[in-house]
Amino acid sequence: MRNNSRTGPTHRGFVHGLFFVAMVLFFANGSAEDAGQDEALAEAWQAYSDAVESGRASRILKTSQTVAEIAGELLPDTDPRLAKILQNYGVALRRGKKKEQAREVLGHSLELMENTYGKDSIELVPVIADLGDAHSSTGNSNRQMVHYKRAMKIVGKQHGKQSLEYADIAMRAA
Repeated sequence: MRNNSRTGPTHRGFVHGLFFVAMVLFFANGSAEDAGQDEALAEAWQAYSDAVESGRASRILKTSQTVAEIAGELLPDTDPRLAKILQNYGVALRRGKKKEQAREVLGHSLELMENTYGKDSIELVPVIADLGDAHSSTGNSNRQMVHYKRAMKIVGKQHGKQSLEYADIAMRAA
């Protein structure tokens, strides 16, 4: 039976698929000078993708950490790939029950994204919501709600309060 719930295999596969496509597009936009660096990052990313396919949380966490470390050495803070990679690592940390470290990594990802896109950009919503989730897993409902409300405000301005995007964030906040 196919599981179409928010946390089921179909949704996870879809989300990881979208993230994989985004990373491929990011890698395709580099210069020839960056090709060697991108190759090392692409190899680490492939190991991470294989880990996601395996579904093994410990392997996902280890490979996402490797990708984040390589990206941190190779990419400038202004490269949007770095913020996305850190977001991905932060989510893996949260799922691996490394809550404090997850909040730190997700906070850094958000800071980089704010510097790139601005403080009210729709591109921030996924990492803001992930940061809310990270606070949720520690029982810090005040910090959790600060993040969810910020995400809802941005989504409400962009898509309206009747949108599916707004409903998704509101459900996370409930």
